[in-house]
Amino acid sequence: IGYLLGNITQEQGKYDDAVLVYRRITRDYSESIIAADAQYKTALCYEKKGEFDQACEEYVRLAYKYPDNALVADSMIRIGLYYFNKKIYQTALGVFGRFIEKFPDHGSVQKVAFKMGLSYILAERFAEGGEHFKGFVEKFPESELKPAALYWAGDSFLKANDALRSYQMFKRCIWDYPESKW
Repeated sequence: IGYLLGNITQEQGKYDDAVLVYRRITRDYSESIIAADAQYKTALCYEKKGEFDQACEEYVRLAYKYPDNALVADSMIRIGLYYFNKKIYQTALGVFGRFIEKFPDHGSVQKVAFKMGLSYILAERFAEGGEHFKGFVEKFPESELKPAALYWAGDSFLKANDALRSYQMFKRCIWDYPESKW
């Protein structure tokens, strides 16, 4: 019943009240099947309030207390995106890399890997960005993101002063995806 109350309170935008309910669940029923979900929703409430540092702490607490829970993957994605959006690309790279390593079969792994490549570029680590996107194309040959990955690989290699590899990536993009905007 407490969990439902927390959900209703959260949906009403009463995030502080929802956090109190969720914390009570994680404290009093830490072994319950809903405890991990309550921990995750605590973090979401802090996100909604704009308290992203506190939200990250709550996501980390979820991973520490419930390391085998499926919500750990979603938490890692949210933490990585938080650092990406704050333009702290080195930290985003670390989080995205650990996510890919720990959850190689997750449904969002392609999107996370792509975002990781963008993190390399935005961190001005162009040679690594080119290598990453080249690897992305090889690892996910059927991805809808492949034309964009080819483009970004070419762009990264160009910025890394590797004209030959840049040309190869751009040529593949043009040759394989002539109708694409990329």
